[in-house]
Amino acid sequence: MALGRRGAGILAAAIASLSGAGLASAPENTSISADDLRRDVFILASDEMGGRLVGTEGNKRAAEFIADRYAELGL
Repeated sequence: MALGRRGAGILAAAIASLSGAGLASAPENTSISADDLRRDVFILASDEMGGRLVGTEGNKRAAEFIADRYAELGL
């Protein structure tokens, strides 16, 4: 589970850096707060998300969550 949380932390940091990078494709009003980031990390690291091995249901759920989150952020 520690590797999953570590990976979630890395992903969260990437989302945060992208949202603040001023990318031309991202809407100007898009931002992510520390609370948003914390929520995303807790969701991805939760037991309910399950394991993240390739081909597992947990991996699919995590990928869907990330894709939805990127869409919300305009990435």
